[in-house]
Amino acid sequence: MDTAPAPRSLTVSADLRRQLERDTVRALLLRPRMLVLPVLVLIVVLSIAVGAVATGTNVASNIAIAVVAVAAFALMAWQQQRRLARVIDAAFPVGAVVTMRLRPDGLQLGSASGTNVIAYGALRGVERHGAVLLLRQHSSGIRLMHPAALFTEDDLAALRQRIG
Repeated sequence: MDTAPAPRSLTVSADLRRQLERDTVRALLLRPRMLVLPVLVLIVVLSIAVGAVATGTNVASNIAIAVVAVAAFALMAWQQQRRLARVIDAAFPVGAVVTMRLRPDGLQLGSASGTNVIAYGALRGVERHGAVLLLRQHSSGIRLMHPAALFTEDDLAALRQRIG
């Protein structure tokens, strides 16, 4: 007999969809580890500019290299943001009903992609970032996302306790 409460659900609105994308991008792309690359690009660009000015060598070509480095980084960041947006669009389209249920054997999550039960032992962390809840998996380190509005503070405390 299943003693878990009924699944909690909500319907994805256009506003929630935008919040999920914004908060997921902030949480995943603006983590300290992810900011190492832009800092390195900035150091390279400044080194090229200072070196070109100090030596008086071909300043135009050195500046062109710096511009290409910045443009490549900007393109890469934009592609990552678009990739996350496509994932969120597929799992949480406007009008879709998403669900959450803390079961004795695992966390049940439902979205437009389907319903899955994730064993508590398969998770190693829970992070709330605005409208999105990120669940980190043990084996891969991949973060699963779900609307945070489905989880009460008591749910999060119970989930963290079960994860260990």
